[in-house]
Amino acid sequence: MERDEKNRETLATLSPGGDLGRDRYQAATARLRERQPGYAAYDEGRAALADDRVDEAERAAQQAVRLLPAEGHVHALLGDIDVQRRRYDDAVRHYADAIARNDNFFYYHLQKGLAHRELRQWDDSRVELETSVQLLPTADAYYALGTIAEQRGN
Repeated sequence: MERDEKNRETLATLSPGGDLGRDRYQAATARLRERQPGYAAYDEGRAALADDRVDEAERAAQQAVRLLPAEGHVHALLGDIDVQRRRYDDAVRHYADAIARNDNFFYYHLQKGLAHRELRQWDDSRVELETSVQLLPTADAYYALGTIAEQRGN
């Protein structure tokens, strides 16, 4: 009750009307609304990949990359699709594209490191996995680093 009363007192000191900021809000969010179809395509691709509908996921990801070429996540989605298809060389390239757009996200380095490991490119894999761990320590990265060390007899 006390807080309600204080709010009423404050309200009484304010002039009627006011600026809701609607125009500023519309201007500030215009770019997001323009990009929404690209994000919708990305979401569609992620959902299709999760349901193992790989061809559908790739179509959606290609649409997303056309609409959002600077967005690292859509390039990583293409990499994830390539991993699903066991096309690790292509996956490495797509993760590199994602990293070029945002080199501070652990997932891109983790996935690139795992793809290099599948290609038996141990040094490249270790570098990417260690970068991933520096950004965000994960069990997946540590496990992969352990398998590389084991492979090398360490």
